[in-house]
Amino acid sequence: MNKASVKKYLFCFALMFAFFGLFSVVRAEFSLLDIKTNIIVSPQNPSSNQNISLTLSSPVDLNNSEITWSLDNKIVLKGVGEKVLRFKTGPIGSNNKIGVVIKTQDGNIIYKDKEIRPADVDMLWEAYTYTPPFYKGKALNSTNSVIKIVAIPHLINSDGARISPQNLIYEWKIRDELYEDLSGVGKNTYAFQTDIIPTKETMGVGVKSVDGLSSASGQVTLISSEPKIVVYESNPLLGILFNTAFKNTILSENETILSAYPFFFSTKNSSGVDYSWRVNEKIIDSKDNSVVFLKPVNGGSSKIGVQIKGVQSPFQKSEEGFYVSF
Repeated sequence: MNKASVKKYLFCFALMFAFFGLFSVVRAEFSLLDIKTNIIVSPQNPSSNQNISLTLSSPVDLNNSEITWSLDNKIVLKGVGEKVLRFKTGPIGSNNKIGVVIKTQDGNIIYKDKEIRPADVDMLWEAYTYTPPFYKGKALNSTNSVIKIVAIPHLINSDGARISPQNLIYEWKIRDELYEDLSGVGKNTYAFQTDIIPTKETMGVGVKSVDGLSSASGQVTLISSEPKIVVYESNPLLGILFNTAFKNTILSENETILSAYPFFFSTKNSSGVDYSWRVNEKIIDSKDNSVVFLKPVNGGSSKIGVQIKGVQSPFQKSEEGFYVSF
């Protein structure tokens, strides 16, 4: 091989090296752009039948790039600078396939895709507080009471089957602070005691599958109620008249029995609290929830008051007062 041939061979080799080297650099640059381009979902964990938005984030100039969005293999949005796609998710078990093609001013092409699997979490709560018989409402949480929250997730796997709640990972948060000791696999319940001062508490939970492909979140806000007293009249024939609260009234009977019942105190029954009765600001020697009042010979009127204090939670207390005429 003569010198001219050697020079020609070396020139071709150098040219090929420069071309493939440049190609590798350009390809690496494209891959880096793909990696740094993301689809941001809001809200982060979409629920079923919810309006959501998908926003592109990329180091390239998206405002001057042609962007094409596809939803379930159908083009739904196309244009320059179309960085945001909005749509409504389907029911539990559906799977929305999102595709994006970005064509920059330089002619570079970036592909991104994402799957949206809507999931829900129902948040149920119960307060361990007392309500009288025949009360049709919910037992409310009060100051210094215990509340139990249960998360009921509805997450679907890739086969379309619901994932057992015991096989999911739970992350509990209070005021956005993660509680590690309460979180973990299968920990879908959380119990806590409220403050002694009425407060507004927001509890949240994040739920995800072990493989991380399905996730959901939920939260509940609870406001502490004040415990209270309701006084009822006890009729000799009908028993306690729970249908009507006793208020200022005129008593015509010679003997009247009044019964005080606590609402939203931390007790299992009406005898789990302390009662204190007063007549015209004088304490009556009785610790029961029922007191018998006799009609005075000369008639008149009296101010009757009752106070209830919690035993398990001493910070719980309430007072009620009214006037009766004879």
